[in-house]
Amino acid sequence: MRVLLVQTLARGGIAQYAYQLARALAGSRCQVILLAPPDYELASRMPARISALRFLPRLIPCASLARRLSAKPLRWFVIGLSSIIDAHRLLNISFTLKPAVIHIQGGHPMDIVYLLAARLAGVPVIYTAHNVLPHRPAFHHLPVYRLTYSLPHFIIVHTHDGRARLLDLFHLRPQRVKVIAHPPHDGLFDPRHYPTFAEARACLGLKNDDKIVLFFGQIRPNKDLPSLLRAVAQVRHTQPNVRLLVAGQPLGSMRDVMSLIRQLGLASAVTLHLRYLPLHEVPNYFQAADVIALPYLTVTQSGVLALALAFDKPVVATHVGGLPELARSAGIGSLVPPQDSAALAESISAQLYSPSRATKQPNVLRWPEAARLTALLYSEALAAFAQN
Repeated sequence: MRVLLVQTLARGGIAQYAYQLARALAGSRCQVILLAPPDYELASRMPARISALRFLPRLIPCASLARRLSAKPLRWFVIGLSSIIDAHRLLNISFTLKPAVIHIQGGHPMDIVYLLAARLAGVPVIYTAHNVLPHRPAFHHLPVYRLTYSLPHFIIVHTHDGRARLLDLFHLRPQRVKVIAHPPHDGLFDPRHYPTFAEARACLGLKNDDKIVLFFGQIRPNKDLPSLLRAVAQVRHTQPNVRLLVAGQPLGSMRDVMSLIRQLGLASAVTLHLRYLPLHEVPNYFQAADVIALPYLTVTQSGVLALALAFDKPVVATHVGGLPELARSAGIGSLVPPQDSAALAESISAQLYSPSRATKQPNVLRWPEAARLTALLYSEALAAFAQN
């Protein structure tokens, strides 16, 4: 079966998911064509058995330019124009290569454009909703995503909580929405080349006798870094060697966070690496950490949790969205109420000194099984498409 797998983002957790799914599908006898941006961060790792195609390079770097534009209408014009160019490329490739199925990885703000192009190709369209709605809510999201979710023939989500939310918000036919859990990100790294604990700590300038809590990934309001800062301040009253390592790119101002760090007296206890971390640097952060913190307010699922699984690290997470489902399936840590700094502090302290590690449990979905379930959905979509 020839599958056109469309990845619209160049880097980050969803881009990494697409790479691992492509590899697993190719191993399950699908003929995979991966269409990704010209600067796709995993392009050099793509196996020969996967046909790697690119969206057209830009005369100007649209994505980076859009991030720099202060005027929102101009920013959305640049994003929209680049998406229309990409959609035209997608349609041309579909007509030329005639895939049996087009599978689009969600996460781009203009997913609706890519889905419209895929529908014009006249084949079944699968859409993976990594997030039910964007992390930063806006008034137009519900009507736009109501149309977005009406376009694919089937939608994949990673948790039953995400499926329930999707059905509740958009009143979709239940048989159109399938749950395929997010496997650990263990296909991204070779354990034989992991840095040792001491090497990772030395690389990041951390002391070996400190206890490190890691907050990793994009820094957004829904991830509630302030509650984690308050929790770390509480833990340090009795365990002064506990430090917080914040590693990720801020999507907005850090002014309030920096002010809170000063108010809590944490200036010497918080290490900030405020940038996107390329893949080759990721092992240092997880190997250096004692516990991974996910103090989120809202979330559908978590790529950071998939990384924690890959590195066999205990997790403290809030009881929101799909996190309980994913964490319990692996049995890897503690769940606390959101915005409860006291409970978060207690769980962090417990995990630092009695960590939970059970990532090799058989009930954790692995990539070969995820690929098998995805291929079965492709077959179901083809059969349903043929009847209509």
